[in-house]
Amino acid sequence: MWGERTEVAKAKGRAPQNAGGKYLLSGGMLVCGCCGGHFEAYTTSWKPEPVYVCATRRRKPGVCTNKAAIPIFDADNIMLDMVEDEVLSPAYVDTLLAMMARGTDPAETPRLERERERLETEVQRLVGSIAHGVDPREVADQIAVRRACIEAATKRLASVQEPPDVDRLRDALLQRCAEWREVLRGEVHVARILLRKLVGPIFLEDPLSPEQALAVGVVSACDSGSEEDLIRWDAPIKPGILEGLATVQDVASPTGFEPVFQP
Repeated sequence: MWGERTEVAKAKGRAPQNAGGKYLLSGGMLVCGCCGGHFEAYTTSWKPEPVYVCATRRRKPGVCTNKAAIPIFDADNIMLDMVEDEVLSPAYVDTLLAMMARGTDPAETPRLERERERLETEVQRLVGSIAHGVDPREVADQIAVRRACIEAATKRLASVQEPPDVDRLRDALLQRCAEWREVLRGEVHVARILLRKLVGPIFLEDPLSPEQALAVGVVSACDSGSEEDLIRWDAPIKPGILEGLATVQDVASPTGFEPVFQP
């Protein structure tokens, strides 16, 4: 569902396209689950602590109902903690390596080669039929279809790889995870760029009241007895730690965030 909403947001020009902004999650990283607009940093004279709010709701009253106001420093720290625990963890590295192993199948090579050879033989026969008086227009489509299948088989053969050196790759990924943890806790403008390789965009739902949170099973919602609203959010995880280390096709996110912000 989130992937579809991301594409819709992109089509409307609302999804994160760059790493601009002063704060970690500004510049389009936070997407309103109600209207598809961005959340932006906002500070008021009566509450100097900056918060993330829906820009549409603030700038166009009545257009969006999302009244979430998330303290920026709390939100940034929660996100960094979650990324470190989920995306830059040894468990996630092992999950990605397992998915890579399932995606490579050198045993597929012989079958693809036989299929390509059969199609090439059929193309030769069809071309030969023209020399024996068959109207070229009668076989042109058949030849085109087979040549397209040959091209597809050739591409698949090129994509089949031997299994990677898993131990060596795991060591490289774990080292990168350690390095990226330090970067994420460093300069904000650099951390913001790196964060976009790992997660996002982050969709924020309309806040839940403590009663609503209990109804959907969020036990922590009322632990403190606070009357403050809770914000549901979700974000796809990206296999960004693989960049430059391996060529991986169709690696989907095996997990997703299901946390709750408590302002």
